[in-house]
Amino acid sequence: IRALSTDVRAFPSLSIQFFDTEKREYGILLTDPQPLKVQPVEGKSFVSLDTYKDVRVSLVGQVDGIWHNYEANIMDDILNRFVAILSSGFWPIVICGPIAFVLLLPLVLDRRRRNMDARYRARMETFEAFKRLPEGDPGKWEAFQHFLAASFDSSPGAWTVEDSRRALRKIGASDDDIEKVVHLHQWEDARDFHPEHPPAGTVELNPLGKRILRLISKSALLLLCFFLIPDEATASDWSEAEKLFEQAIKAPAGSKDAMALYMDSALKFQSAAAAGERPGIAWYNAGNAWFRSGALGRSIAAYREARVYRPFDPLITENLIAVRSLTLTEMTEKRGLNSFWPGSWLKPLFAVVSVFFWILLLCYFRYRRRFLFITSCIIAVFGTGILGLLLLKAFRSDQQGVVIVEEVFARKGPSYSYEKAFTEPLQDGLEFTLREARDDWGLIELPDGRQCWTPLSQVQLLSF
Repeated sequence: IRALSTDVRAFPSLSIQFFDTEKREYGILLTDPQPLKVQPVEGKSFVSLDTYKDVRVSLVGQVDGIWHNYEANIMDDILNRFVAILSSGFWPIVICGPIAFVLLLPLVLDRRRRNMDARYRARMETFEAFKRLPEGDPGKWEAFQHFLAASFDSSPGAWTVEDSRRALRKIGASDDDIEKVVHLHQWEDARDFHPEHPPAGTVELNPLGKRILRLISKSALLLLCFFLIPDEATASDWSEAEKLFEQAIKAPAGSKDAMALYMDSALKFQSAAAAGERPGIAWYNAGNAWFRSGALGRSIAAYREARVYRPFDPLITENLIAVRSLTLTEMTEKRGLNSFWPGSWLKPLFAVVSVFFWILLLCYFRYRRRFLFITSCIIAVFGTGILGLLLLKAFRSDQQGVVIVEEVFARKGPSYSYEKAFTEPLQDGLEFTLREARDDWGLIELPDGRQCWTPLSQVQLLSF
């Protein structure tokens, strides 16, 4: 026996099964862990199994038995997969692009028209200034006259009652509205020239607008209050995971209690990651906890999940190399074009490209620059290519996974009644690609391209 890593701090306790002849039953004897202090050699903190001859396990094909049946491949399968993509989480972001484009396009065209049409700009600016004034404000009537004058290309100072009457009739205003405007003109003249300065009377220019605005404000306030209601307080899985990890470090090295604490800590870290609490770091810490508990496969799965959120973190890469070097199965990886596709980044990349495309298109309708149109076309072609890769990967069931048990015999079909696919079992930590799932079995593709069936309860599928 030789320690392969400086992380080993004890020879673990052993479980020995024995038969008690007096009680005539089986029992378990647990030995005490023996403390160890492992020093690095020539700067190396771990030893790869590649340095030992005949330690690696090569999978040799099993000649007995027949392989699984093929299922019918109909067009409905393609449609179902396409619907599954549409129901995934990133699509709402993608759909928001065209929706936002439709909603913002009138505003963009309005801004462009204001920039190009001085008459339209003057009319809209005076109308907005009129709306900003509250009812009863002394300057609201004057602002309303400015709006009418700007709308009909006239000077505000020269706008008269006859101008208002003629303009409102021209656009088809109701007699009641015309009468109200004429009344205000008459009140203004009386205010300036009548010695008693009579009041204007009850004439509201925008009561309907104020009622609608009040309702919208009320709805927005209720919605805001709804989102501000705090959720029920729950204990943080992250905090519990850290406490369990600290307890595991302080527990006797190699003991059953230490292993259990590391496992509990790993599960808590994974729960925190699933809840969106520091997912990159949480998955990384879970990988460390699984590694210390001796679960190589789960450790590899956690590190790979962490790499989705922290792709350039050197510690994750180094840890993956260290753990993979301790796995037993020897496999020559067959890398094709599909291996280089950044599957975990295609969806967010497409979402970003989609949003960027709609923004560029809005800018084009606003400024009408040729380079904006050309750039939009280039982005559209690029986005179409990404979408094509997404659809191709979706039609190919290529979910990644890792074996998480000490060993499991692969089969030639989705049942234990099929013969073994290889003379040797798949070892803990072997990585694969899931091609098909039937009930509780999965058709997996190994790194060298060979396929076999394994129970899904013996493996962990990655989320990306």
